[in-house]
Amino acid sequence: MTQVTEPQAEKDRKPRWRLWRSWKWRWRIAAVLGALLLVGLIHFILGSSNTAKQMAAIRARGEPISMEELAAYYARPPAGQDATRLWMRGAQSIPTGGPVVSKLPYLGQAETPPLPGNPWAELALAKQFLHDNAQGMQDLHDAAALGGRARYPVTFDGINTISSVLSYVQLVRHPARCLEIEFFVRAHDGDMHGAAETLQTGLRLSQSLATEPIMVSQLVRVAVLSMPLHEFKRIGPQNFPVEDLERLQQALAEIDLADSLRRAMIGERAMSLAALDDLAGAGFASPAIAFGLSLGIDRSAFLKYMTEQVAICDLPWPEAVAEAGNVSTRLNKSVNPFMFFTKQIAPAFSMTISAFMSAETRLRLTTIEIAIARYQQQHGRPPADLAELAPDFLPEIPLDPASGNPFMYRTTEAGHVLYTPYAKFPMSIDETLDAETGAHPRFVYRWPLLPEPPKEAKDAPATENAPAETPPASSDEQPGDEQEKQPKQDQGAAP
Repeated sequence: MTQVTEPQAEKDRKPRWRLWRSWKWRWRIAAVLGALLLVGLIHFILGSSNTAKQMAAIRARGEPISMEELAAYYARPPAGQDATRLWMRGAQSIPTGGPVVSKLPYLGQAETPPLPGNPWAELALAKQFLHDNAQGMQDLHDAAALGGRARYPVTFDGINTISSVLSYVQLVRHPARCLEIEFFVRAHDGDMHGAAETLQTGLRLSQSLATEPIMVSQLVRVAVLSMPLHEFKRIGPQNFPVEDLERLQQALAEIDLADSLRRAMIGERAMSLAALDDLAGAGFASPAIAFGLSLGIDRSAFLKYMTEQVAICDLPWPEAVAEAGNVSTRLNKSVNPFMFFTKQIAPAFSMTISAFMSAETRLRLTTIEIAIARYQQQHGRPPADLAELAPDFLPEIPLDPASGNPFMYRTTEAGHVLYTPYAKFPMSIDETLDAETGAHPRFVYRWPLLPEPPKEAKDAPATENAPAETPPASSDEQPGDEQEKQPKQDQGAAP
């Protein structure tokens, strides 16, 4: 066996670790670096040019692109229609904790109130709570009487904007829950006109966030909107005076969720661009992201992606859902190694639009249910077909936003069933598909309501109030994905 001497081994190693001393390799390395710099320069020029063109096009459409422009975009209502002070004063004056609050439904640990005609153990306590906070509740109703429009004190300062939103967003959630308590107190007292007024205030409260260009706020708005719609479904529109049904139908017609979604996406775009100027503050201090942004590629890609999302909001709901999925798929399949920021910060728009479409579906089903109730009060029977509702009870029949087709509707021996066959909405763990229709239970509306299984009453005195003439409760549960926390619903026996 030949043994390599130490001088020979040293000689063999020299070319491997001292290649950089060779002029040939120096030229090769310089050529590669020069090519990379050239490519980077080209990307920087193209990226910067595309970014400038996109920002000019956005401003030409009258859409904000900077934080200053976004603050102006979120305009204050006219002086005679600005309900901000009343909403905030009412919400701030009603306590969010304490021994009484902890024993109430919605605000504390008590279960959801049973329907009128069933004993409600916390009824007296709920009445005392409303009496003690009468001025705050009156402020809420006064704000609704003004139309409910508001401009909450958001400070648009880049990364800290969301923090300022979260600091007051509870001011909207909390009064919404207080209104649910008031709704059931009035219904248990047989005051269905007052209960309808409370529902109207709840709808106006959700509308107070309608123009806020922040996604978090709009998702809170969707959750707040679900509360009066859910309670209205539990009680059933047939139990309300026809004049109140007409007013509720008008209030529902004023709600434009597609416009609010569009405003939220516009705001997300502007705030994300502000985050690009403060990567460390936004939590994106990665050198790779900084390098991609320095080339201008990432900023240009993000602007293109978000502008596509804003445009999707102008499409009909079925097309918007499909196109949102397409845009997200294209983004996820992108192989551009410099789109670090875009892939991390671009919102999960397909999930967001699904939440809005869920709220829109509920909105349209409730609108149709009100029209059916008005028709039945006038004719003594439900319509044989939804087409009979137009034009006297509805200017036109709303379509299912998930499919663009008419909602499923049929009369039964005792009443009717109205629902959407779209079953892809998320379900909470205590929900199952409706046995009769096979549809999502939250989107099945029927009359008469299905009776709930009997449940043993609590060891508490029954209410002395006369029961309202209200049908048995629906099997519909509180929406698990639309409210932060809802106790399990009382399964009171049918009256």
